[in-house]
Amino acid sequence: MTRRTVAMRKAFVFFFALSFLPMAVSAAEPGVDAGSFVRFGIGARALGMGGAFVALADDSSAVYWNPAGLAFSQGFTLGGMYTDKFSQGIQYQFVSLQGAFKEFSAALSLVRQAIEGIPFYGEGENGTFSEYQNLWLASFALEPITTEDGTAAFALGANVKYYLHELLEGRGRGFGFDVGLLLRLYEEWGALSLGAVSRDVRGTVIQWKGTGQEPSNNVPWVNSLGICIATFEGKLRLVGDVDLAMGRSLLNRVHLGAEIWPVQALGIRGGLVRWLSNGQMLLSAGASFHLSEFSLSYAFVSHPVLGTSHLFSVEFNWAPETEASKGQ
Repeated sequence: MTRRTVAMRKAFVFFFALSFLPMAVSAAEPGVDAGSFVRFGIGARALGMGGAFVALADDSSAVYWNPAGLAFSQGFTLGGMYTDKFSQGIQYQFVSLQGAFKEFSAALSLVRQAIEGIPFYGEGENGTFSEYQNLWLASFALEPITTEDGTAAFALGANVKYYLHELLEGRGRGFGFDVGLLLRLYEEWGALSLGAVSRDVRGTVIQWKGTGQEPSNNVPWVNSLGICIATFEGKLRLVGDVDLAMGRSLLNRVHLGAEIWPVQALGIRGGLVRWLSNGQMLLSAGASFHLSEFSLSYAFVSHPVLGTSHLFSVEFNWAPETEASKGQ
């Protein structure tokens, strides 16, 4: 093991300590949890594996799961996702444009949820209203630091986030940021990846205007650790994540998933999510079809009360033939 590899691992451990130490000494901030719509997750491939994607983060949904994954991208990527959440008329969408440049990678993404035609009863009249929630992400990642022997690569990424919540005459707005790290170790049998991401660091405040009391709501600070084992020339991946929310024990979860590519063009996957507070469990599964620069993914996510969500993702990647692979 080279000195550079040891230094990278020490930096990774330091980030873990920096992210999770405040959770042991800080209480929850007052207010109602905001931004819950996006905690559903992003991407049919990731959600098909139970949302265990922090250490994998190798498609357009990396901007949500771990922005450090952008560092290993190549060329330009256009990706998107759509689902009707729980088949309840909750329209949930994602679109992202990403580019990899000489010394950094960047992306601009939008996550949007719309609920229209909500019945309204009041003042002697019956009608409907709509609710819209948007999250804009500007994502950046530095070029990976790679050891001289090519056996390890380390990357750092971050998101700047803008929340916009529209309900009746009210508008809730807030800025936040995420920080992510990704360490990949390459061995003869395959690869081991370790990921860490801190979302909405120190909590993001959503300030409302245009309402009677103009309250402030809080997006919880959630820290996630992930591991990914890839073997059989990348045809099999085993992944696991744990979410720990500062002062919000009900959001603490474990994610487990697996993915296998029996042939180059077809991937099959499954996963589960388990809440640590009450033992509730969600199951998911899905598949991907890959052809040249284009890929199509499908997943279903079950919920024992709300129902099943069917997700569809598409992605187009164009990488110049002259571009050298990053960190690989």
